[in-house]
Amino acid sequence: MLYDPDLFSVPAQLRAAHAAIRRECESLAPDQWIRWPSEVDVERGIVRVVPLYLKYRPGLLPPFADVELPARRTCPTTWALLQPIAVTAVLSRMQPGCRLRPHRDLDGPDHLRCHLGVSVAPGAWMRIGAARFEWTNGDCVVFDPRLEHEVVNDSPSPRTILIVDFVPSPAETSALLARGLPLPLP
Repeated sequence: MLYDPDLFSVPAQLRAAHAAIRRECESLAPDQWIRWPSEVDVERGIVRVVPLYLKYRPGLLPPFADVELPARRTCPTTWALLQPIAVTAVLSRMQPGCRLRPHRDLDGPDHLRCHLGVSVAPGAWMRIGAARFEWTNGDCVVFDPRLEHEVVNDSPSPRTILIVDFVPSPAETSALLARGLPLPLP
């Protein structure tokens, strides 16, 4: 299920900072983009990431000082925005032709996932349950990452997004309940 991003404060903050986030993302050195240690979901192609913060840290990821710290120095505006709100914050770049198999991310309870289109072209898409969408630059989508989803980049360009996991505020949770919308899975 896709949630209306306007129900949450995080997407509005990311949309407002899109230009700065994109500039900082473009300033990252090629060696700062690393392979995700577990590529079992990658059916074809290459996905590279720049972790800024990982509450649930994969064991095979290089040490914090080698990965997150340099990324935060290169992306200070992005990190300042995300530091108080993120359960996870990762820049993700998918090469053209890449596909992630349908999967569920089971890395913690009570949070939702927001994707900000940082640099995307038509043809990069995602399916969550029965809903399919294409990212657009500067726009956000919000969903529960524990629901099955798949990702494909059929565009001729790399697809770069910012992935932010966040816990809805009490007021946002109340708004979801008032609208009869499901809460993040526990």
